[in-house]
Order: sequence, then C-alpha cells, then structure tokens
Amino acid sequence: MLLGYGFWVFNQQKYQRFAPWLNLQEYTPKLMLPLLSMGAPIAFASMLEHGLIYGGTLMAGMIGVASLALHQILLQCLSFTWNINFGFAQAAAILVGKEYGATNYNGITAIAKKSFVIVSALSFVIAAGFAIWPESVASLFQLDSDGGHELTDILSSVIWVVALCFVVDAWQLLAINILRGMKIVVVPTIMTAIGYWAFGLPAAWLLMKAFGLAGIWGGIGIGLGVTGILLLAQVIFETRRFHSHSQVQVA
Repeated sequence: MLLGYGFWVFNQQKYQRFAPWLNLQEYTPKLMLPLLSMGAPIAFASMLEHGLIYGGTLMAGMIGVASLALHQILLQCLSFTWNINFGFAQAAAILVGKEYGATNYNGITAIAKKSFVIVSALSFVIAAGFAIWPESVASLFQLDSDGGHELTDILSSVIWVVALCFVVDAWQLLAINILRGMKIVVVPTIMTAIGYWAFGLPAAWLLMKAFGLAGIWGGIGIGLGVTGILLLAQVIFETRRFHSHSQVQVA
C-alpha cells in the first residue's frame, strides 16, 4: 500500500520533481549525516522508554496472571493520555522549531510556558477522572464479569498511582519534544537513560516486593518523574541561554 501510494503521488505532475529516484544525489552520506545525528538519539530515547514499560510488564508477570492482565489494562489507560499529550507535544515542537529558525527566542519561551500549562491541566483532569471513577474503567474492560469484585478492587488500589504517572509522563513528553524543536537531542537522551534505567526500573523492582503491582507503577512513575524534571530543567536552561544570547545581540 505504501509503495503504491508513493508511486501514485510522485507520478502527479506537481510532485514529480520530488520523486526519490530522480534525486539520488541527495542521498550521499554527507547529506544524510544531519538526519542520522538527530534521528539516532531520538530512536534510542524511545527504546529506553519502551524498556521501562516492558520491564514493568515482566515484573507484573512475575507477580501473577491477574497482575499481568491488570498491568496491560493500566498500560492502555496510560496510552490513552499519552496519545493526547503527544499531539500537543508535537504541536509545541513544530511551533518551537519555527521560532528557533526565526531566532525568536522569546517566542520559544512563550510557547513552552503555554504548552506546559495545557498538557498539565489536561493530564490533571484526566488523572482525576481515572482516580475518582475506577469502577468505570473496570466496567469498560469488563473486569469481574462473573459477578465478583476482586480484580476491580485491585484496580482501584493501583489506578491512583497510574493517574499520577499521567501528569509526569506529560511533562517529560512535552519537554523532550520542545528540546527536539531546538535540535537538542543528545543530552535529553542521556537524561532519559538516567531517569528510566537508573531510577525507574530499580525503584519498580524494589517497590514491587513491598507493594506488588502498585509498587511497579510507583517505580514507573518515579522514572517518568525524574526524567520529566531533568528535561524541564534543560528546557528552562536552554530558553534562558537563548534569551541571554538575544539580549547580547541586541546590545
């Protein structure tokens, strides 16, 4: 389907000049290096995040089948909010990239502040909804369809921890995309490695022994939270640095 669509697009008269097979000279290592230098750290950061999530899944499986099933449901809840925040984070990255290209550093700061308020407010509202009405989530996934309440009770005891993850996940997602809009990708990747793997996974493992599934999600939340704080600190540092640079240029 992809090949067919691409063939159709590049055979349209107004797009013919963009056909990849007519511009092979653009695919030299020298010209591809900037793309690879940005794409590789971004891809590695995504792998690190998936490592945190899948590590939590393996731990949930060690507890039991019920915990693993509930963990997958909670991941769906996190994925729901992640997709919403991802849209706003991508929009922020595009707008920041535009202002960065125009060297409008005050514009970058304004976009960062506004987008932070938006994703924080949305995440708090959604988190509150999940924490206040866990029975609705249980009903949506048809837990305890046999008439019991065991799985619903476990979900209710854990979902408030997951709800907190919604907020810190929004922060780290927004911050890393704002930095990408400014073409800053290496340091954020190092920060994700520290947050996810140096804090998140060890915390999940230790807390699991005392609190079970809630402990695993507590560890995931710690990993996301540490990463979010580090990345937001980097955003603040970069915006202040750009602001100082612009003042020097004006002077």
